[in-house]
Amino acid sequence: MMVKRVGTMAKRLAKKGATTSKTARIAAKAVPKKAVPKKIVLRNTKKIIVKRNKRDVRTKSILRGSSSASKPSSHQPSRPPSRPSSNPSSTSRVPSSKRKEMIQRLQKRKEETNRSSAPHVVPAKHASSVNAPRMKTAQTTKISPARPPAPIAPPPAFTEHPSPVMNEQKELMVGTLVEPVKRSRTLVIIIHGLLAHRDQSLLRTVASSLGRAGIASYRFDFSGNGSSEGRFEDSTPEKMLHEIEIVISSFQGRYAKVFLFGHCLGGTLALLSAARPSIHAHGLVLVNAPLHLGSAMERFLTPAQRAQLASVGFTIYSLKRPFGEVPYTIRDTCVNELLALDPLAIAPHVRCPALLVHGTADALVPVSDCEELFEQLGQREILLVGGADHNFTVPAHQDTVAAAVTAWVKKQAR
Repeated sequence: MMVKRVGTMAKRLAKKGATTSKTARIAAKAVPKKAVPKKIVLRNTKKIIVKRNKRDVRTKSILRGSSSASKPSSHQPSRPPSRPSSNPSSTSRVPSSKRKEMIQRLQKRKEETNRSSAPHVVPAKHASSVNAPRMKTAQTTKISPARPPAPIAPPPAFTEHPSPVMNEQKELMVGTLVEPVKRSRTLVIIIHGLLAHRDQSLLRTVASSLGRAGIASYRFDFSGNGSSEGRFEDSTPEKMLHEIEIVISSFQGRYAKVFLFGHCLGGTLALLSAARPSIHAHGLVLVNAPLHLGSAMERFLTPAQRAQLASVGFTIYSLKRPFGEVPYTIRDTCVNELLALDPLAIAPHVRCPALLVHGTADALVPVSDCEELFEQLGQREILLVGGADHNFTVPAHQDTVAAAVTAWVKKQAR
């Protein structure tokens, strides 16, 4: 109804000669401000009526057609022509190529608007390096492949625990017993040398190798040495032999077979112990054992120390340790008993099999002592380790000795 009334009023005004601006003002009073035009256009008239809906009508004048419409009236000021609408769906005619460009621009502008209004998503791995307000980030959950279960560590092949022994002077001798998990019937007693202790690298390596092979071992400190009670200056070869016999007797009923392993002077004492009738040893391992003790003491002590020993009856020997130098007092009683020993005459009385091990680079005990002892023993085997020094400081040489000793003890213990 509103469209028909406005249309009739516009026709009447046009017949009377009213200007298009007046017609537009009349039509605009009936149009609400919030109206969206549709694409229905009435052409070939002095004005264009654009329908919005059934209730709202909006008119827009165009300057085209007759000359009366293009010229302004005498009593009204002229107006500039209206600008064409930027909307491609407007009433003005736009070329098709330009229309496509305008549509593309609108689409691009719409996409940019959507991008700017969308939340900025930061990947999870770069989220910490971006200085931006906290927001929900799209975190991609990585599904890692199933890890195989951690391998279970095998149980230890042996255990170590202290086992002290008391000597005749009521001095406590500290020792370490290595027992395999499966009970062993064989025991190897490890004897250290002069000015040494039970935890030397070579002795520990041999004990560990025996434990992994299922063979028990016991290494101890002589009284006055290592962690044991007593004074070193009271140590003599005869006292050491008694202590070896006490250690063997303490394990006599627990193990069926007992082997003796000795390094340096411990090897000489092991040889002398195996020759005694009160000790029944099933095997003997001698490592860098000196045969001629007089010449060994000459190489061990300096001329000044030997002169002091002869004049006052003792001398001080300083030994380098990881924590510094440790002075030891050596008395003439100990040296005289060592010089009185004759291992070469006792060797033929040894009844058990023996394994002789010697380093070819030993500067304290020459290889000739090992070869000469080899000729005096009955059941014997020899192993010369090329380039090994007196204490077998190179780990590879220690492993060689440990493997050879373990294999030999297993063969003899069958």
